[in-house]
Amino acid sequence: ADPSARAVWRWRTAVQNEFQARMDWCVTPKAKANHPPAILGPSEQAAGPTHVVARPGGSIRLSAGEIRDPDGDTIACRWFVYPEAGTYAGRVSLHDDEGETTTVNVPADLGDRTIHLLLAATDSGAPPLTRYRRLILSALLTPQAEPLADEFVKAGMRKVSVRASTDDPQWSSVTLTR
Repeated sequence: ADPSARAVWRWRTAVQNEFQARMDWCVTPKAKANHPPAILGPSEQAAGPTHVVARPGGSIRLSAGEIRDPDGDTIACRWFVYPEAGTYAGRVSLHDDEGETTTVNVPADLGDRTIHLLLAATDSGAPPLTRYRRLILSALLTPQAEPLADEFVKAGMRKVSVRASTDDPQWSSVTLTR
């Protein structure tokens, strides 16, 4: 089968559930219809992907941030690599890909390529509805994250956090968002 068709089929269940929910909204009272969860991420104003800069060969822990469901449904989180969007073709290892946090082993050969990671938050309502948050992982190519973070900020990004690495205090990671 065509690889681009396989990429689209990944989303079919969520798309069909979304369509069913929207049809339900037309005929079901608001209190009885299911509504999608909201992934608030590092900032409630965050729109678009979150950029994460990390040390090649190290690991970084990612968090879903705050997730709310307007109906009070239980939310299941799943992390996965979105290879079609990124430029890194190698294998990427995620630990604990089910849950609100995951740890990513940053490939030592990442170089100037990117890894796109997705968080899928699916509620337990009927039909189950899913919302996504995309994180773009880039390699930190200098011994300090601050100068690189400043370049992102100049390009319109907003610095969310800077955190020293526990593996090597000379290195740090920066989380940025639009």
